[in-house]
Amino acid sequence: MIFKKIILTNIFSYSGECIFDLEGRTDKKNIVLISGRNGFGKTSFLNAVKLLFTGVTKDLLKEVQRQRMPSIKQYVLGSGDDWWGIINRHADKNNTNCSVQIIWVENDIEVDVKREWKIARHKIESMSITIKFKSKELDNLQGDDAERFLAKR
Repeated sequence: MIFKKIILTNIFSYSGECIFDLEGRTDKKNIVLISGRNGFGKTSFLNAVKLLFTGVTKDLLKEVQRQRMPSIKQYVLGSGDDWWGIINRHADKNNTNCSVQIIWVENDIEVDVKREWKIARHKIESMSITIKFKSKELDNLQGDDAERFLAKR
């Protein structure tokens, strides 16, 4: 599995659409480094990647607050001053979407995975996951089928 592109939209510390193009590698230079000062989004980047592959799990919920475990709604939208949620705090929490999308190559097939939350009136309208394959032999996946595919990665 070789990541080609990671797109973060209104998630954690990333406001708007932020595209990380990872295709600049060569056979001699095949490592991409993500660097930055404290508080500039390195951990948010990793958490978004983890969220794409696992969704909101109990382990992720436990990491958020010390005294209690938030609900999935609280994890996504925030719960007061101790957890702001996964939606970027500068995005409009009443009407916005947040998502993480990764495009990678696996067994010579391009795989495009997107996990997205649609928010309206401070409520989670929907959470979707879609997987598109750039191959005529494979059908695109959604929902539970997509979750099972990602669980094997």
